Amino acid sequence: VSIDGDTIAIGSRFDDNIGAINSGSAYVFSKDVPPCDASSPPANGAVGNCTDILEFGSSCAVTCDAGFIPFSATRSCGAGGVLSTATSANGVDSECLSPGQPAATPTTLKRVVDACLNAVPSGEKCCSTDPGCDDPSSARCRGAGCVDPPDWDVSRVTDMTALFKDRTEFNQDISRWNTSSVTSFKETFRNASSFNQDLSGWGLSPGVDFTRMFLGADAFAQPVWMWPHASSTAVFLNAFTDRSNTGEKQIKLAAGDAAASDYFGFSVSIDGDTVVIGARFDDDDGSGSGSAYVF
Repeated sequence: VSIDGDTIAIGSRFDDNIGAINSGSAYVFSKDVPPCDASSPPANGAVGNCTDILEFGSSCAVTCDAGFIPFSATRSCGAGGVLSTATSANGVDSECLSPGQPAATPTTLKRVVDACLNAVPSGEKCCSTDPGCDDPSSARCRGAGCVDPPDWDVSRVTDMTALFKDRTEFNQDISRWNTSSVTSFKETFRNASSFNQDLSGWGLSPGVDFTRMFLGADAFAQPVWMWPHASSTAVFLNAFTDRSNTGEKQIKLAAGDAAASDYFGFSVSIDGDTVVIGARFDDDDGSGSGSAYVF
């Protein structure tokens, strides 16, 4: 038996359905609806009094030797909260959201972004132009209602992996987003070839995954090297791609000016059109500092 979050997997050894002595089965019980968070929504200090009415076994599915039995739920949110629901292949998901919150989880935020940009590829007023945006429970942008992307509250989201990947027309100013809870920006703007907004003000924590964050984002040329990437060096260096049509373009990630007394070329890494050159012992910030140059 193994339990992970709301999923329980039960192993069954020596299953005689197949007849082989080494065969077996596994049974998976999954609660697909996120638990009702009594502390949500946090807006204005309000505390939600939401409740779950779970209906175990409302539907069942079997794939090979795995059985999936989801829960369905009837939910309500406390004062100031918005109940947002959506149906997917995994059943119905619902969230208690504060005004301006499009979603509370990475999965539902991605779903909102896709719906928004499928309707308006540039993202320009993609929520407020939804005729039904005044009903956040069913609006295109869910809990955000008529609030457009620049003013979304994404403070509860922890993962923005591939959020705007391949969205070639998107270039909205999302500099005011609260990203302090996000731990992964892997491929967030990959191939988002029009995006070029200043994100230097984003609140980030050390250790964040920036892998291929801006790969293929050809228009992006903003000062993000002041982000706290000390614990994310490898993935931060992989965040960029060649953005120059006229020759090599140099970006210094750590020090404030050109290299001085560095061991320039101490390490080199090449991936496609991107060359990263390490420079150890940059004396601009002390003997333990260093620089990295991206061509």
